[in-house]
Amino acid sequence: MRRTDLMILPVLGLMLAAGGCKNRSGSGSGSGSTGGGSTGGSVTLSFAGPLDAAPSQGDEVAVSWAIATNTANDPPGSMRYSVYRGTKPDMSDEQLVLDRAAQHALLDGGLLDDVTYYYRVVAFDPAGNQSEDTGLVSAHLPRIPLPPIDYGTEVGPLWSTVPARDGKTVCIDCHHDQQPYGFLSLESWERVMIGRGTPEKPDGFIIEGNAKRTGAAFLELYFNEQNPVQAHRAWRFKREFFLPEVANWVDEGALPVPDTTRPSFDFDDLQNRARYSATNNGDGTAYVNFPHARDPESVPIREKLDDHLEYHVYGGPDSASIDFRNPVAVVKRYFFDKESTTYGVRFPWPHETGAFVVRAYDYTGNASLHEREVGF
Repeated sequence: MRRTDLMILPVLGLMLAAGGCKNRSGSGSGSGSTGGGSTGGSVTLSFAGPLDAAPSQGDEVAVSWAIATNTANDPPGSMRYSVYRGTKPDMSDEQLVLDRAAQHALLDGGLLDDVTYYYRVVAFDPAGNQSEDTGLVSAHLPRIPLPPIDYGTEVGPLWSTVPARDGKTVCIDCHHDQQPYGFLSLESWERVMIGRGTPEKPDGFIIEGNAKRTGAAFLELYFNEQNPVQAHRAWRFKREFFLPEVANWVDEGALPVPDTTRPSFDFDDLQNRARYSATNNGDGTAYVNFPHARDPESVPIREKLDDHLEYHVYGGPDSASIDFRNPVAVVKRYFFDKESTTYGVRFPWPHETGAFVVRAYDYTGNASLHEREVGF
């Protein structure tokens, strides 16, 4: 029977979980050892409860729990577990997702993105003794972004849709690839990005992730009566050069092909406590330190390997109250230098306790899944 007085307690110590968000809270009590238990005759059941819940795939959460024991020394394989899932901390909408199975982990699939899921686990021994509530773990599945723009099908053809003053020629008539790197070509992503330069020293007009600034610079240069190229002057009487598809493509990082791969933190970093930390500065601010994530699929042609990622720090007074829709701090791209292996960010924090998770985002909005929670 489920207890109705389940309490959410603040995280008082550092809670670190490799590969996921260890959002554990609450406590149970019973006649067994710490973690709760119940008796059947002279047999006492002890169960420490759920250990971790972590996003595993875009629609899947991995849940793990401790192995129950009893004073009858029944083998671990004889213990059974029931897992309940809810979307509210009070579990008022819980559903049974695993019914008395002899296992201590679960991959809960078919879930929705941008939703926090809470889990509680109940243990049973062969005599039918049932554990009491021992707390909750939770995980938040990041929002799945809209499909990114494909240059070859959605951007490249646009260069043939903007006519020059004579009404016959188009952008691509002048800017095509007659010789490698000879001039600004629009025929491929690589030529747009390189322009008159080389892959080692690009000289294109695209600035990844900043269509507004890129477009303004282009307009200033070419939409000018003094420009010697008559066709460029004529464009201002047609329509803006940066059509919505082009601007969106630039803001997604000006990538050669759509990027659907999520950034990821290195597994060794997730296992290393020294790479992650959270500190209460005692002056109404908190400080969180974390390592680089990696995302080679979205590396821009002209920038460093890692600093194109954006990092969001999510937090709450305890694990069960982390707000994954409103970050408490954001580290913008190009602020995290490749030469630095970790980054620290300081931000206002009004609470005495705190639990934090860092997620990395690429240009297209793909978010990292595996994470480590830090707190104080």
